[in-house]
Amino acid sequence: MNASTLTRKTLRAGILVGLVGLAVMIATGPWLNGLYQNGSIQPGTLMLLSSLISAIGSFCLPFSAALIAASLVMRHRDGSEGGAVGDRRNPEGASEDATRGVPAASKDHGS
Repeated sequence: MNASTLTRKTLRAGILVGLVGLAVMIATGPWLNGLYQNGSIQPGTLMLLSSLISAIGSFCLPFSAALIAASLVMRHRDGSEGGAVGDRRNPEGASEDATRGVPAASKDHGS
């Protein structure tokens, strides 16, 4: 597995975990409220389920942010491993000054 594939998979996993955590937190609130009002769930069970859902959200959202941040760091690291600045822009070299990105002066002084 190369670094680019790992970066994409990490980013996708971070987005997926975040969406799952958000969906669980948003979708289950009205569902639990409906169960409690219909009398099909006891208050103690409601509290336990609410705590479990809150724990899932408390885990998923920060873990999602950590995965997304890790993928961005990997992408930055892969981009900065190209060597000198001029080497990345012009690998053949000699047509640009590597430190300023300015065209190199011609060596022909005229005859």
